Amino acid sequence: MKSDTKSGTSLKTLVIGLDGATFDLMLPFIKEGRLPAFTRLLEEGAWGRLRSTIPPITAAAWTSFMTGCNPGKHGILDFISVGMNANEEEKIVTTKSFAGKTFFDFMSGNKMKVGVITVPVTYPPWSINGIMISGYPCPDNDKIYAISKDISINIDEPLNFSSQYYKTATEEQIIEDCLYRDKLRADLTFDLLDRYEFGCFAVVFGGIDRSQHDYWKYHDPDYPGVSDKDRAKFRDSIYRNYRLADEEISKFLDRYGNGVNIFILSDHGAGRRAFHYFNVNLWLKKKGYLGVRTNKALKREVLRLTYFNLLKVLTPKNKKRSSMLPKIRRKSKHLGGGSGAAFNWDATKAFFHPLSYPTGGITINLKGRQPKGIIEPGREYNRLIDDIIRDLLECIDDKTGEKVVEEAVRREDVYRGAFVSNFPDIIYRLNPGYESGRELYGRVISPVPRFLLSKKSGMHLMDGIFIAHGPKIKPGEIKGAEIIDVAPTVLYATGLPIPKDMDGVLLKDIFKGEVLRRQPVEYVEWDHNVEPEDFHVDNREDEEMEEKLRSLGYL
Repeated sequence: MKSDTKSGTSLKTLVIGLDGATFDLMLPFIKEGRLPAFTRLLEEGAWGRLRSTIPPITAAAWTSFMTGCNPGKHGILDFISVGMNANEEEKIVTTKSFAGKTFFDFMSGNKMKVGVITVPVTYPPWSINGIMISGYPCPDNDKIYAISKDISINIDEPLNFSSQYYKTATEEQIIEDCLYRDKLRADLTFDLLDRYEFGCFAVVFGGIDRSQHDYWKYHDPDYPGVSDKDRAKFRDSIYRNYRLADEEISKFLDRYGNGVNIFILSDHGAGRRAFHYFNVNLWLKKKGYLGVRTNKALKREVLRLTYFNLLKVLTPKNKKRSSMLPKIRRKSKHLGGGSGAAFNWDATKAFFHPLSYPTGGITINLKGRQPKGIIEPGREYNRLIDDIIRDLLECIDDKTGEKVVEEAVRREDVYRGAFVSNFPDIIYRLNPGYESGRELYGRVISPVPRFLLSKKSGMHLMDGIFIAHGPKIKPGEIKGAEIIDVAPTVLYATGLPIPKDMDGVLLKDIFKGEVLRRQPVEYVEWDHNVEPEDFHVDNREDEEMEEKLRSLGYL
């Protein structure tokens, strides 16, 4: 990628996303002297933990980053839209799924040129004053670009993995390609900043998140089932992605550090995978909240065991998959768990609603809302919610004596906005060591199969990172920042007013006093809400996106 003109003089803010980055790893690396650029950033800039969305999943968090709004306003909780009914068709979310505009649109409307490179949940891309290249989930086609007429790009290789790649790649290849594609994104960013006048540029690198999902077992000396040979071979895989980010950010600092406000953030944190399932539907069944049609549940159990036994044999060492696997998985899902066909709805008061670790949801089978609802709205509904929340908080693992659920609340205590009614009635957060499962038989607390622990060993946690550096920024550690706060903060740093209906607040503590005195905070009315469109990708695109999400461990 060659530069034909030198530009960049108009750049006011640079936003660098490091998907999944966590201070739990970064700070020890810094203490060891292994990340010099981040060491400089923490000495010269403002920094602190950044609270993610609930759940701390890429789709919800990056959408909240873009809109400055909580999921109750933009409507996205996960990569998959599950719906309130257990038998609803699941859909992969796209930019047509969320309501609301982004701070990119606000900047464009203020005649500012904006660059947006591989931010998740930007497919299909929409027109802005500048350039947008979709991040995942996106299919493998040439529809992932939206570019103003005055901009040209030369991309020799894709910035995202292909869906076919996941089916054949080895562990050695995956880590190298994580690094390689993040380097491609950095090179493209430099190229565009060299050739065009952008007011704000945002780019997200995905290698850290992918490496933490796949290679946590090698980084963690206490993770079970890992040979000494493999641990020695892949021990630094995660660190290599942090080191690459450090190297590229060092270049950004050298070029723009004196005159540009640079924001670095992650959408969530990361940590070791839980070793045990909390089988929520089974727990609800044992508590008398859920009824089961025994014959359908047994059929599903047989198919589920067939699927997982085949999966155990065919993955992860052998990348070839039986053609029967998808069919068995879909049939198993149809007979229970996700679809609810195994439930006796006449005896079901509540059922599990999947949310990303470490959270989960429970939906009430409400009259007038669910097709076969039995719970009356009002007093009965409220009493049932109180009972389930109390029982969740009292749930104990008999073997360890530990509480399973750390927090359980009504959805209204977490979200606000027009889409809250689409979310599960109860939101809970599990203690470390447990993740939500779907078993209808066996034990409420059951071990995660060893082959699944090996397949995906790192999970998302609630706290990501936030770092700010530049001429307007006051050094020091901050506390209490949330991902919805980034949009209004970036707008202010760019010299723009803040839309009133953003949920996020300006992080005033990161700015120098003279900046706040010279630039009073201005709030404006802005038509932020946009109705979600009825948009469907074609079957091939849907299969490609599903394969990518499944290979990343999100499905």
